[in-house]
Amino acid sequence: QTLWGIQLPVPTAAGTAVLRDNEKIGTVTRSSLIRETALALAFIRSKAEPYPGMAVEIDQRPAQLVKLAYLTYPPGVGRCQNPWRQSTQWRPWNFDLVLVC
Repeated sequence: QTLWGIQLPVPTAAGTAVLRDNEKIGTVTRSSLIRETALALAFIRSKAEPYPGMAVEIDQRPAQLVKLAYLTYPPGVGRCQNPWRQSTQWRPWNFDLVLVC
């Protein structure tokens, strides 16, 4: 299993299944509203061969996997690439062991 970000329209509860072609490929660990969209973290099974942009379904709503540069701890040095914000300043976020730059 690997940790992935999921972009979805609204936040969802921890423990919610991540589906691909009606097959469970993962489970949401956290979800939060970020501006107009929601971002969730989920462990996705490696056998599902996840990739950025992969279409998934959560709570019967379409969503997509996003590979986020800051999903590792401790964070790397330098500028992070982030689809929502670009900054060289580190900011703590409400997800466990995740830092946003």
